[in-house]
Amino acid sequence: MAIAVMFHGGLLPFTHANTYDAFIHMFFGDHYHRSWFDPWEPRWYTGFVTTSYPPGTHMMIAALQHIMPLRSAFVIIQLTGLLLLTVGVFRFALIWVSSRASGYAALMLVLASSISETLHLFGQLPTIFSLGIFLNGLPYFHRWIVSGKPSALLAAVIFSAATTAAHHVTTIFGGVLFVLPIALHSIRVYGQHHPASSAHGWLKALLRYRVPVQRGALLATLMILAVAVTIYPYWYWSITDPITQVPIPHGSRESFIERPDLGIVFFLIPWGMSLLILPYAFYKGATTALWPLAISLALCLLLGTGGTTPIPRLILRGAFDILTLDRFTFWGSILILPFAGLLIEGLLHGRSRQQMRIALSAPVYRMFIGGFFASMAGLATLVAIMPTFQPTQPDTVDPDPMVTFLEEDKHYRWRYLTLGLGDQFAYISSRTTAQSVDGNYHSARRLPDMTRFSVERLENAKYLGVPGLGSLKQFLVNADQYHLKYVFSNDEFYDPLLHFSGWNQVTRLRNGLVVWEKPNIEPLPLHQPRQHIPVLHSVMWGVLPPLALGLALICLVVNLVHSHLCDRRLPIAPAVSSTQGFRYPGHIRRGVQALAILILFGAAAGGIVIARFSQTPAPPADVVETYFKHLDLRRFHDAYDLLAAEIRPPFEAYLFGLKWQGGLLNSYGKLESVDIEEQARTDSIIDFSVTLTYITSLERISRTLDIRTIKHDDHWKVVPPTLQATQTPARLQRQPGVEWNRPGRRQPRYDMEQHDDRLDRPNITLESGRLVKHSDRFSVIGRITNRDNDPAAISVLANIMAGDSVLSSQSAGIWGGQRLLPSETAGFRVEFDGVLSLTDAEASGSFDPEFFLPPEFDEAPDDASIEVRSQAEPVNLYRSISINGLAFSEADNRLEASGLVVNTGTDVASIVRVGFLLYDANGLPLWMDAGFLESNLYPGQSAPFEITLPHADEIDIIADIDIVPSIINGRYADTSGMEAQQDGARIPLEGIAGFDAVTLHLSAMTYAPLF
Repeated sequence: MAIAVMFHGGLLPFTHANTYDAFIHMFFGDHYHRSWFDPWEPRWYTGFVTTSYPPGTHMMIAALQHIMPLRSAFVIIQLTGLLLLTVGVFRFALIWVSSRASGYAALMLVLASSISETLHLFGQLPTIFSLGIFLNGLPYFHRWIVSGKPSALLAAVIFSAATTAAHHVTTIFGGVLFVLPIALHSIRVYGQHHPASSAHGWLKALLRYRVPVQRGALLATLMILAVAVTIYPYWYWSITDPITQVPIPHGSRESFIERPDLGIVFFLIPWGMSLLILPYAFYKGATTALWPLAISLALCLLLGTGGTTPIPRLILRGAFDILTLDRFTFWGSILILPFAGLLIEGLLHGRSRQQMRIALSAPVYRMFIGGFFASMAGLATLVAIMPTFQPTQPDTVDPDPMVTFLEEDKHYRWRYLTLGLGDQFAYISSRTTAQSVDGNYHSARRLPDMTRFSVERLENAKYLGVPGLGSLKQFLVNADQYHLKYVFSNDEFYDPLLHFSGWNQVTRLRNGLVVWEKPNIEPLPLHQPRQHIPVLHSVMWGVLPPLALGLALICLVVNLVHSHLCDRRLPIAPAVSSTQGFRYPGHIRRGVQALAILILFGAAAGGIVIARFSQTPAPPADVVETYFKHLDLRRFHDAYDLLAAEIRPPFEAYLFGLKWQGGLLNSYGKLESVDIEEQARTDSIIDFSVTLTYITSLERISRTLDIRTIKHDDHWKVVPPTLQATQTPARLQRQPGVEWNRPGRRQPRYDMEQHDDRLDRPNITLESGRLVKHSDRFSVIGRITNRDNDPAAISVLANIMAGDSVLSSQSAGIWGGQRLLPSETAGFRVEFDGVLSLTDAEASGSFDPEFFLPPEFDEAPDDASIEVRSQAEPVNLYRSISINGLAFSEADNRLEASGLVVNTGTDVASIVRVGFLLYDANGLPLWMDAGFLESNLYPGQSAPFEITLPHADEIDIIADIDIVPSIINGRYADTSGMEAQQDGARIPLEGIAGFDAVTLHLSAMTYAPLF
């Protein structure tokens, strides 16, 4: 215990911030600190009930918050859980092995890499704490079945309830993995204490086990009742509000052969040095009374392999896609500890010690024992500090500026979203009462825009490819439905999506977070809906779990004091006792020597193989792939080193060329895959065709490059690609323009009520609208014009209808003209799609990231309505973009639009958006689409573009929307003056069947290009 306090207690204050789950448990602890008896939590997911997770450890954190800060309270409870687990392993091992071996088992626990990973990488407080309680209660299970003492029965039930209060999964699976082996062992011990006479026959001998079996059945019944009653509101929640969402991928369910990196994290690291003890454990299980424990250990070993074999899925069935299977590996690392203690006892004090000293000599023997313990301690330390050299979380961000921003000017009246903060988002949430549409507890999600995708949270959407960005896009586009007004971004990757979805940068906080704001968002209502929670459930939730924990801790303290802090053995003998000397000691000595020689030869051979492998030149295809991965991760020096030294430019010139070609792809793209195909080969030159697939926040982009590699000094190098920077020959550019400022109506007063801004709403005209269908997708197409003297931020909301019934509502996303100058016209497209359910095949594990699910409506849509909101917004209005050589062509059943985009202004256009509004022969909009340039445009620069558009015969017109009942800025649309609309901007289309004309809308994002 002292080692646990010094080693893990010294590390926890510094490592808990880099773990995955620590801040989540702090958030729950903060909830109970604020409202112990109210399970409703409005700060995540537009509200959820905390009865969805057992509250034991979180309530202990809440209790300590009255005397210390939140993070300190978490560290104290986590360390307490580790100490409970240490004592619990000792008491659990006493059932199976001697007290000395049990002591070594507890020591092995403290030095185990699985504990170090669970504490310092995963931050799994309930797992540690609940297992510590559970193991401390197992001796009472054993005593009750063997001796039948009512006090042991009562204690066993109390510990079961307390374990459930901390984490119900430990009780459920612990009943199989821990209790069942003890029950089998206890029945055997009962038979030894009540031997059967040979004169009574086999039936009498068998019936004598009736008593322990009945005791076990009674205990199991009471355990089930305790589990059911202690967290009854949880069971009620799980039945009345079951989890219906697409399964979220987890690394522990993957094949460790296909993903060896995940195998290291979820299998090799938690097993650690215990892998060397597995053969000994199974040998002892096959030859001694430890066989029930060995069977349970084998089951954990098998289930912990995840998707490497089909067996875990066959055993767990539907639970396979819900559980994180690394917990079985963790439990297996605990089950092996009695075997490990028995082995260490034999090596240090038993018959193995003498034979190894003779076979290896005393110095070598001491080196072997010391090396083993040093290896365990070194591995545990390495795992604990792993985030320092292999970061698992973004850099820590000071939460105070964000909390201050949410509190000032009543910004908490709207919801917010964070991007790129990692798991520390949960800690920031605990510091404020402001609400977020996101959260960090996926089992509580009920919003369809989240549950339809295999995405754990919006905050890290970019790491989940198209599904993550698809879910995030739904919230950013339909922000008005969730009262989502602010986004705090710590990752510029999301800037294009935010900008072209109508969000504006407001400020950069002193901690580096960029604040984005969405115009036209109404504040949260004063009285928000909440789920009804019976008063009885609230009282049970606030009383029973802490009561069970308190009773269990009292029982444990009384027992430890009574037994002189575990110095005295349990009154029942362990399953395995010390044995005499080996029957054939000579064979043992020769076996040890042979094993030592084999280990030395294996280590030497492994070192030679590693040395040769490290000196072997990488294949040319691997060099090319590594080069582009270095560029993707911004490791420019490493990428530069892979270029041919004789012909590469100076590093500064190379870096300048990369920076010059920024934009959507190079500045904001994330490399998804590299496909390499060899084109030509000689002895020293190989040409490749390389297809790079990037994920951006707007779309997936593929580009194909011709790359040449040359051989120099037996190493393959990449020929530097041509990065020629061009710019306008003008030395000074001038451009007249009109600018706007929005001071608002804020007055320098302390009274916050006087700080409300009421901005003008520019006059917007909705000129036309249609409901169309293309590729099973329903869309609303239309055209709007700003007829005011002020620039306008536009929000377009469409309702798809059947008769007078609204079937679905969506807002225009990147296909809408979110910002319009005075007298400017733009088209928009609002798309409708469906919600993926667990009954769909795509939810069973074969999820296609680009899968589109058509919406399911009770009635066929036959009409739509449109609502438009505007707000004076004088930002992001760069229009100095023009197109030269616009051309349309039809080929391979595709309609292609191409041209040359030119930046005629004085700002750098980081990303250019080209919008197309296509008209039919009647002059009405038929389709709207948009495309984005891959590179940025400096003033005077030009770049080609190409976009694929649908054919007119692929678009079905469902209905022409009546504009009169449409709502614009809270009023019915004014159709007067519609006949005066200017058609001069329309470009006639000749020879394109079904389309008569097109209008263009060009806009650009002008934030400084990233690099």
